[in-house]
Amino acid sequence: MFRSEEEFKKIIDKAKVDTRPDPVYRQKLRQQMLLTFEAQKRKPDAPETLAFETKQSIIIKLKDRLTTMKNITKIAAALIIVTGIVGMIFIFSTGKPSFARIVEPLFNARTVTFKLTVQIERQPAQTLETMFMEPGLMRQTMPDGSIQIEDMTKRQMLRLNPEIKTATFIEFESLPDNQNQEYFLEIRNTLRQAQEDDPESVRELGASQIEGQPAFGYQISKPSIEITIWAHADNLQPIRIEMTVDDLKGIKGKATLHDFEFDVDLDESLFSLEPPEGYKVNSRTMDASQPSEKDLINLLGMTKDIPDSQLPTALNITAMREFLEPLRNMFDKDQDLNDQQKTQQYVALVSLTMRGLTFLQLLPAESDWHYVGKSVKVGQSDTPIFWYKIEGADTYRVIYADLTVKDLSADQLPKAPDAQTKDSQKNVMDVSEVIKK
Repeated sequence: MFRSEEEFKKIIDKAKVDTRPDPVYRQKLRQQMLLTFEAQKRKPDAPETLAFETKQSIIIKLKDRLTTMKNITKIAAALIIVTGIVGMIFIFSTGKPSFARIVEPLFNARTVTFKLTVQIERQPAQTLETMFMEPGLMRQTMPDGSIQIEDMTKRQMLRLNPEIKTATFIEFESLPDNQNQEYFLEIRNTLRQAQEDDPESVRELGASQIEGQPAFGYQISKPSIEITIWAHADNLQPIRIEMTVDDLKGIKGKATLHDFEFDVDLDESLFSLEPPEGYKVNSRTMDASQPSEKDLINLLGMTKDIPDSQLPTALNITAMREFLEPLRNMFDKDQDLNDQQKTQQYVALVSLTMRGLTFLQLLPAESDWHYVGKSVKVGQSDTPIFWYKIEGADTYRVIYADLTVKDLSADQLPKAPDAQTKDSQKNVMDVSEVIKK
C-alpha cells in the first residue's frame, strides 16, 4: 500500500489531527485518520500489500508517530491505538473485509428494519416496509396499506386490512421445521450455512459504489438461489442484499433488501397476533407442506359435483379463474351460507388451486408433462388428461378424467400434438390478472 516509511508519514500528516481532548473531537480524530487511510487505499496505483514493514512494526511506528504530534493528548492517542488499530491492520494487510465480518450484523441484531422490494418476472415490483424481531417475528406493510404479521415460532400469521377493518388469522399446518415463510430468515439461514458449511459457495465481488456509498460485496451461489450482499466499506453494515431465484422451474424473481437499520427500538405490540378492536375476524388453516400429485388431482376434481362440468381449458392461473367461476356462483346462491362462510369456501378453493399449480410449476423439464383436459368432462373413464415422468422412473404417471391414476410406458401414451406442456408454458403462474376473491 505504501512504498516507503516516508510516504506513510506523509499520509499521517494529511489527517490534520485536532488536538482537543473533548470526547466529540476524539471520535472526529479517529474518523479523520480512518478516512485518510481509506482514501490512500483506494488509489489505483497503490499496491495491495505493505511493501516496507510488518504488521508489528506498523503498530509501533503509528504509536510513536501519534505520541510525538504536537499537543496531542495521551487519551486521544490511546483512542486511536486501542479502538482503531485492529481495523487498520485488517485494511493494510488484506485490503478487504471478510465474509464473516460483513454478515455478522445480520446474525447479531435483535431487531432489524428494512425495505423489501420484490420483483417477479413480468409482474410489477412491490416494496414492503419490513420489521423483524428475534426469535422469528415479522411485520410487513404492503403497498396498499394492508399489514401482515408472522410468528414462525408459533406457525401463525395475521393479515390486517385497516381500510375496511378486517383481520384474517392463519395457522400453518404441516410446516417443515426448516422451512421459513419470509425472505429475511431464509436469506439469513442461507448466509449462515454458506459461512459454516459451504465456504466454497462464497465468491468475493470486491469494492463498488452501492447507492452512492463505498461498499464491499460477496455472492453466494446455490443450485436454485443466488444471494449478493453489499456492506459499507467503513463500518461494514449491510447496505443491500439481493436474492435472485434464477430457476424456480421457470419462475424468475428477485428480492432486494435495502435501507437497513439494526437494533432499533421496536415495541413488541407491533408483532401481536391479536386482531385490533373493532376488526371483523376470519380464521383458517393453511397447508404448508410440499405440494404433491394429490394436490393436482384435487384441483382437477374441484367441479366434479357440478353436473356436466368440464375440466380446465389449461393449467394456468388465468384459466383457473374461469374454471372456478361456477363454484363461486354456487356459493353466492347458497342461502345456508353467510358472507363470511362464502368467503372461506372460495378462499379454500383458491388455496387448492395454488397448491395444484405449484406442484405443476415445480416439475422439472425432464418430467415431460402434458395436459390434454380441454373440453373433457369430469368423470370420463379411460380418458387420459395429464401425464408426467417421475425422476428415475421408467414409466409415466397418468391421471384420467375420472381422477384415477395409472403407470404407463412411453409407447402407451396417447399422441397429443396440441397438449399444454412445460415447453409451451414455462410459467403457469404468469398472469395479467390474478384470481380475485
